Amino acid sequence: MRVIKNGKNIFSGIAQNLVCGEDYEDFYNYKIDDDRELERRADFVKSSTFQRENLVNILEAFNESIGAGKKTFENIEKLKDEDSFVVVTGQQAGYFAGPMYTVYKAMTTIKLAREYSEKLNSKVVPVFWIASEDHDFHEVSRVNYSNKTAMKKVKFKKQDDRNISVGNMMIDEKFIYEMKNKMLDVFADDDFESIFLSQMKEGESYSIWFAKIMARLFSDYGLVFIDSMEDDKRHLEKDFFKTAIINNDEVRSLFKSQTSLIVDKGYQPLIVNNENSSNLFIQHMGERIQLLNDDGKFYNEAYGVSYTTEELIKMAENNPEEFSTNVVLRPLVQDFLLPTLAYVAGPGEMKYYGQLKKVYGVFDLEMPIIYPRENFTYISEDVATFMSKYNLDVEKLFNVSKEDFINTYISELNDNQVEKCCESFSEDLLKTYDDMLSSLNKVSSIDKSIIEKNKIQIEKQISYLIDKVNQNIRKEYKDLIKEINLVFDFVYPESGLQERSHSLVSIMDQIDRMFKEIHSIEIDHKHRVIIDTKEA
Repeated sequence: MRVIKNGKNIFSGIAQNLVCGEDYEDFYNYKIDDDRELERRADFVKSSTFQRENLVNILEAFNESIGAGKKTFENIEKLKDEDSFVVVTGQQAGYFAGPMYTVYKAMTTIKLAREYSEKLNSKVVPVFWIASEDHDFHEVSRVNYSNKTAMKKVKFKKQDDRNISVGNMMIDEKFIYEMKNKMLDVFADDDFESIFLSQMKEGESYSIWFAKIMARLFSDYGLVFIDSMEDDKRHLEKDFFKTAIINNDEVRSLFKSQTSLIVDKGYQPLIVNNENSSNLFIQHMGERIQLLNDDGKFYNEAYGVSYTTEELIKMAENNPEEFSTNVVLRPLVQDFLLPTLAYVAGPGEMKYYGQLKKVYGVFDLEMPIIYPRENFTYISEDVATFMSKYNLDVEKLFNVSKEDFINTYISELNDNQVEKCCESFSEDLLKTYDDMLSSLNKVSSIDKSIIEKNKIQIEKQISYLIDKVNQNIRKEYKDLIKEINLVFDFVYPESGLQERSHSLVSIMDQIDRMFKEIHSIEIDHKHRVIIDTKEA
């Protein structure tokens, strides 16, 4: 494999500010890539108290249930040590493990934990937080993949109109039937069976399916998984929820203040919150519903629920499994529970973390190091062959539209004969037309508007003829066009990064090779392209 940097930058705004280290103190507590900052963060974590024994028991039970590898349990054992740490990342439980950037986040976490372990001479464990409480079905249920001939976009139907967390949505025979019909082109593939289907069990939730896929993919890398909806885990978080309820006004005020600072600095805030949002959700009649807060009254009018502060505190004490957080408090409950050195974040997460700095203080916490995930474009051997065939390098792919490239390529193959012929014809025709008008005007003057309309009609007819000729040419070159389409749709789909669009289904027969390559190279914040040459 070859790895090349192409200079593409996926970070902007506040995220770019953190990467560059400019004015980071306005938005974050720690710089990245600074050993003194790492040591300062480690000292802060050591000064905090965590429920390690209970946490280890929960992690062991969950990771055993999803079939995690031996190295994962070795890493869980390390967390019994009071001086051990974690590097954590997280993601919603997307179908088929979600977009490719999900595994890039996980692999960055593994590598960063290894690096920090060496620098601190301490035990540092990589952890993946599965956001199974999320109910954004639209975001998790879309699957895009290339099937060797074309890019496919699959959208699965929602089984229930209610706001049900992905962790409470169960795989049933209807979904399996829908998947088979919509993904028939890959359904019988051995890799599809091994990676995706064998981890699926009717009657289990989509988030458990996601967890099993990820556990299988990372079985050799020691990644530890935690499910945000685990009831036992929620019981470890009851004090967090009580603090969030008691200090809800302060949480909202500080969030608003930090967001105003971001706006004043000229950045666009990513989280736009209802001013009355308590940043908490509860389970109600099987649905996940948002709670608003107005002068100590927590309510959701649409569902007819209302609690006093005291009632909600009691509920958090006795039934913390009924609670979950929104995007504002999710990072904080994570760092309340885990001895976190760093969080590996995507560009969007890096931006919204910048809105949370002041909120951390309400819980006697500091934001961990916010570390940008690695980002890649993977080019398979087949696609690389087509790129070479059409002299299509990576930089050109990222800087020209698919249609422009196809049109230019076909024109050059035909020595631009269509353009030359039509241009010559148009010039001759218009010259003859002008000569004709000159002669006619000697007989009788012609209204200028009539001449212009007539010219427009002539030009339309010429354009129509050119379009028809090009359509015929495209039919003659249909195989060429198919191959070029495949390249663009695989590498730079719809002029967007592959990692944000494609599922692992696109590369399921090359995943192990790609993982080994990414694991072996140094962490870098710049976008890189991996070209699979099937070399050693």
